[in-house]
Amino acid sequence: MRSLLTLAAASVVACTSSTPPDPVAPLTIAAPAAIDPCATEKATASASDTSADLETLAVCYDTNGRLIDALKSSQRALVRGIETREREAMAASRVHVKELVERMPHITFAADDVEGLAVVFDGRPVPADRLTKKFSVDVGEHVVSASGRRNGKTVKHEERIAVAERDFVTIQLKLE
Repeated sequence: MRSLLTLAAASVVACTSSTPPDPVAPLTIAAPAAIDPCATEKATASASDTSADLETLAVCYDTNGRLIDALKSSQRALVRGIETREREAMAASRVHVKELVERMPHITFAADDVEGLAVVFDGRPVPADRLTKKFSVDVGEHVVSASGRRNGKTVKHEERIAVAERDFVTIQLKLE
């Protein structure tokens, strides 16, 4: 019987490979959707709901820089392993969850005092009462925009930030 870690490691190769695209597809689809490199693993994990398949999906997400999705999947694998009393699965998932939590980048926001401050991070609004809280984010580039009013005038801020593993970034919202 192959170990869970062997299966998870094998998925690294599987989730990063892809078949060549259909040469006719670009002619028939105006704007092709982004291809999810973990689609196969996701479908398998959804169908089986086993700890091994959930952890394989977590490894695929991890390999593709989607640490938040990897953490969610690995946590589900851990719960499933506990429910089914699979010691090997529980051990592997515990290690992966711990590692992902340690590697997870975080952000928070700091802003001047402005009226009606509205912040949007990667297209999602951030509630004003949560701006100073610590948010987990995926590795990579993100877009933040903010707007408000100062002295009766609208002030705005927009920037792209790059976040690496283990980073803790305070985004200074310089509304001008």
